Amino acid sequence: ILDVRRFAQPDDVTCGPTCLAQVYRYYGYDKPLRDVIRETPRNPDGGTMAVFLGVSALRNGFAARIISCTW
Repeated sequence: ILDVRRFAQPDDVTCGPTCLAQVYRYYGYDKPLRDVIRETPRNPDGGTMAVFLGVSALRNGFAARIISCTW
């Protein structure tokens, strides 16, 4: 079990940026959640595509790999 402090996402459409903020904190990069949300683009429906999370991570000095899966 990873030692990750939990915190709630502020609304129904920020689960991706909230998870990314948790990853940042786990690796010692303490960026405020509101900043992660602000810098991560959203879909018109409010959700976040994985590619936007990957780009945000890259801009903050992390590596990112996106693996697509088709069924």
